[in-house]
Amino acid sequence: MIKDLSFKGDGVNSFLICRILHRYRFKNGKSMEFSLLQGYFYRMISQQPRVVFFQGEPGAYSDLAASRMLPGIPRQGFLQFSQAFEALLQETGPAAGVFPIENSIYGSVHPVFDLLQTYDFHITGEFRLRIEHCLLANSGASAETVKTVYSHPQALGQCEVFFRNHPSMKPVQWYDTAGSARYVSENPADLSIAAIASEEAARVYGLEVLKRNIESFDHNFTRFILIGKEAGIPAGSNKTSVWFEAKDEPGSLYHCIGCFASRNINLLKIESRPVWGKPWKHLFYLDIRGTVTDSSVQEALRQLTGFTEVQRVLGSYPEDQVKEGHGFSL
Repeated sequence: MIKDLSFKGDGVNSFLICRILHRYRFKNGKSMEFSLLQGYFYRMISQQPRVVFFQGEPGAYSDLAASRMLPGIPRQGFLQFSQAFEALLQETGPAAGVFPIENSIYGSVHPVFDLLQTYDFHITGEFRLRIEHCLLANSGASAETVKTVYSHPQALGQCEVFFRNHPSMKPVQWYDTAGSARYVSENPADLSIAAIASEEAARVYGLEVLKRNIESFDHNFTRFILIGKEAGIPAGSNKTSVWFEAKDEPGSLYHCIGCFASRNINLLKIESRPVWGKPWKHLFYLDIRGTVTDSSVQEALRQLTGFTEVQRVLGSYPEDQVKEGHGFSL
């Protein structure tokens, strides 16, 4: 039983403390629901984010992730990732951002990786959300009346089997899952259109759920990151994200990776992206096991400077231990 929870919280880091404690039991031995547990700890801190920014419309999966990560905090969505990042930069009060970084089927979300190289933000947490796609339409529509289905390109791709089994439905790309639901709701008399989005989006826009769980694979999860302006190492951290630009010389990437391998530091992810403003140059993003307070990680980062043009630690934070992803209950 945890008896002392004295800490200085900034709203973002308070979430991370909740993350490492979410498996503890409360109330006569019964597990408190995850979001309620977060709220319990939020009441113990002096400062919270005034707003959390995300990309998308209300009811988007990013909105759902933000509501679970920072319950009770006002949320504001934007059409583009860049607009949400800029809003976080310009916000003068305590604020946070929640953004998807990778999907278990479609891989990395490249716009977010690219923005991380241009904004001096810090990753302070992560959250795996189970993605459950629904076919949404106006009242009176049915699977037989629907001819056109709108959604984000990734959502359409994740429902490939569904479209194969319903050849009369034509998939059409839209900028956002919840945005496609909003578009359908703005045309209430049209029973030939539908959207693929979350069940929460159906509630937000007053649509009917024609079919649930139409994604092609059950193991469809998206990992979201929590970012903020302030650096810090939350309690319970066990994962670190870094990026670097390797020197343009033979074996440089090999030596960069060797800085971690030689110290038995587990490499969890590696991703390459073009360097903005430097044609044919690439940054490498790494997720590693451990934190910047570990002596082995400190040594590896010091050695890494000899093989890189530039490098930056994006943050150390607790890994989400729920491998199968959190669901979302209405």
